[in-house]
Parts: sequence; structure tokens; C-alpha cells
Amino acid sequence: QAFCTAFGLSYHFAEHLPIIGNIDLYGGGDVGVVFFDYPENYTGIYPKTRLSIGGHAGARYFFTNNFAGNFEIGGGSVFWEARVGLTFKF
Repeated sequence: QAFCTAFGLSYHFAEHLPIIGNIDLYGGGDVGVVFFDYPENYTGIYPKTRLSIGGHAGARYFFTNNFAGNFEIGGGSVFWEARVGLTFKF
């Protein structure tokens, strides 16, 4: 098992690229710490705490001016992941 806490920054390209319709493309970088929960008898070489440095890229599709669905992929020095979510703008 692992727990990760991270900080990320994204740059949104919508203002600079002629994108179709309501799509917002973005990319960015992440830095964080991953905490692993190894069994007591673990004898491997990996530490229980590791620094994670990586990046991500994604897209949002706005159904309305304030509501969008998003898909993002990213990863780095510890693991890779894919995320699906919702965006609400207030």
C-alpha cells in the first residue's frame, strides 16, 4: 500500500491554441512524497518514504460554462496513473 501527497502546477493552453469547441488542454509538473506501508519482514532495497517528481497532461471538456469532465494521465519517478474527474467553476 502507498499514500502520496503532492503539489502540482498546470498550464492551460486554451487561450493560445485554436482548440475545437469547449476543449481545454493542459500540462504541468508535480512534486510530492510517497509513503509505503511494507510488511514488517520486508527486506527489499526501497525506502518507506520516496520523493516523487513527475508531470501530467490532460484535457477538460466543458458541457456548460461552469461544468466540465476531465481526463488526465501522469506519473514520474515512483508510479504512473490515470484520472477521470469533474470540474466546477464558480
